[in-house]
Amino acid sequence: MFVLPVLVLTACESRFSGDRSGQGIRKDSVNYYFELSKKDSLSTSERIQATERAVRHVKDKGDSLLLKSYSQKVYLLNRNRAYDSSLAYSDTLLRYALQQRDTAYIAKAYYRKGFIYRYQNDNLAAYANLLESKKWSLLLGDSTAVGRRFREMAFSQAELGDHAGRQESAVAGLEFLNPERDSIHLSALYNDVAEVYRMQGFYEDALREFTNSLRFSRSEQEKMTGLNNIALVHRSRGDFEAALKIWEELEGRLSEARPEFQARIIHNGAYAKWLQDSGAEVLPQMEEALEMRLQLNDLDGLLASYGQLAEVHTAKDPALARNYAERYLQVSREASNPHSQMGALEFLIGLKETGEVRAYAQEHIRLSDSIRQAELQVKNAFAKIRYDEERKQKTILTLETERARQQLALIEARNEEIMYLSGIVVLLLGGSFLIYYLRQRHRQEKALEAYKTETRISKKIHDELANDVYNIMTQLGEETNPVVLDKIDHVYQRTRNISRENNSIHTGENYRDELLSMLSSYTPGSTRLICKGVDEVNWKKIPADKKINLYRALQELMTNMKKHSRAGFVAVIFEKEPNSLLVKYSDNGAGADAEKTFIGNGLKNTENRISEMKGSFTFETEKGRGFKAEIRIPA
Repeated sequence: MFVLPVLVLTACESRFSGDRSGQGIRKDSVNYYFELSKKDSLSTSERIQATERAVRHVKDKGDSLLLKSYSQKVYLLNRNRAYDSSLAYSDTLLRYALQQRDTAYIAKAYYRKGFIYRYQNDNLAAYANLLESKKWSLLLGDSTAVGRRFREMAFSQAELGDHAGRQESAVAGLEFLNPERDSIHLSALYNDVAEVYRMQGFYEDALREFTNSLRFSRSEQEKMTGLNNIALVHRSRGDFEAALKIWEELEGRLSEARPEFQARIIHNGAYAKWLQDSGAEVLPQMEEALEMRLQLNDLDGLLASYGQLAEVHTAKDPALARNYAERYLQVSREASNPHSQMGALEFLIGLKETGEVRAYAQEHIRLSDSIRQAELQVKNAFAKIRYDEERKQKTILTLETERARQQLALIEARNEEIMYLSGIVVLLLGGSFLIYYLRQRHRQEKALEAYKTETRISKKIHDELANDVYNIMTQLGEETNPVVLDKIDHVYQRTRNISRENNSIHTGENYRDELLSMLSSYTPGSTRLICKGVDEVNWKKIPADKKINLYRALQELMTNMKKHSRAGFVAVIFEKEPNSLLVKYSDNGAGADAEKTFIGNGLKNTENRISEMKGSFTFETEKGRGFKAEIRIPA
């Protein structure tokens, strides 16, 4: 029983030793067997055995080659579809990577595990491990890996029906990828965003994001797929002319496409013609596509063919429509696609005699309940993963705080001789605190007074100065030089803008609505605003002066974005912390030199506002990399 493996490895060694690439590597060493495992000329089984030899030759468990060998072994086991074994070895890889504190291989181990679970159709476990891999890749500063993990997480969320989460992951991944280096991943992420928009019926948004996806496509097949997606959006919104124009163009390039894609284009074009004109002769094309899909055993394609052929025949030939609907139901069951099963059952309920309707209706109800239950479980499972991750981070922070506290206690013990001075220190601290309290109170009163002054001046500018300028424009009449009128109008508009930017802010029950209205009003039509967490904040507990300063700070950030950034995405995220409110702002605009930005605009005033109430304001930006800022206020 032990002779065969030895003979195989002996053959491997002889084949490798004749290769010039092996020169300089001592036989019977870790390096030798590791390099042997990478040779494509060997079978996968031979390469796996080479990794086993490499691991056995590692003398020091701190050797980085141990991690490389285990990672290679997991990869090769996955190629052999030995998923149970590869999962066990990926755990071993993770254990040694943690022992060596090798961040890159910790990230890789979680990545390997994520894909093993995906191969096993356990997308929830895949998501959890990819989330861990993303976290370690962030620590490593590998932005491409972070963007790819977001893409893979979005795939798992799509498979489980969490489409809102899919879009959130895809949007988050976009900011980490480089257009030159990561075009294929950017294309996929934009496609994810677009697909969710299409499912939600936001067709203009879907067209924009599918166009972005197409812009980053590189291969001919990717470009053709992108055009097909755009045509599907046109069809969904009833613009059949635009859809058919794209499909006619793609039909002229079918020789460049894969067979399953050829069938898809033929079928999509024919079905669109029928939707446009129910009398159009499209059955030969739809049946041609069906035959191609049968030969390829393309289950997804067959679902589309059978479902839409049943629809086409419903009015003219109900018996044939029933036949296609029954095949639709059969393939849906083979593909384990409950949503398609629901669609097939709905057809059959409408087509079958009374005696058969009841059975189909009962199955439809059962499936509907099952789908709702599954979606609820998925939603709860994703929420638990996120909660566990947040709790883990808080635990780490608590441990670090405890360690710092212990170190402080040790320092205090070593300096026990100065305890006699503690009374003086307490007095000094008490006095300092009193001064601090009085200053804080003065600052709050000063801030509120400044706000009142701004509001009063704003009202005066609006009620008197702006109206006077307008009256002058009216009195000048049509005979006045148009250039002069334009200049006066420009002064009038600037006056109104100054008034609007410094108008009064309602800090009562309507504060949340007014804040959202301001954010929306400053967002250009070409920019998408994502606002999250605002409803989780208890605005009643936040004092009026802090609400005013937060409003002005966000107003300044939105003003900068509107004037300078040309951003496509703007995100404002509100997060409640134990003793503060954290507001994260980010956009993907043009960015700027950080030092010049700070000196040259109102950001310094924004920092002063936040500092006045013992909060913090930080930002980072560089040309071409967008703008990010964090505002933290005590709450």
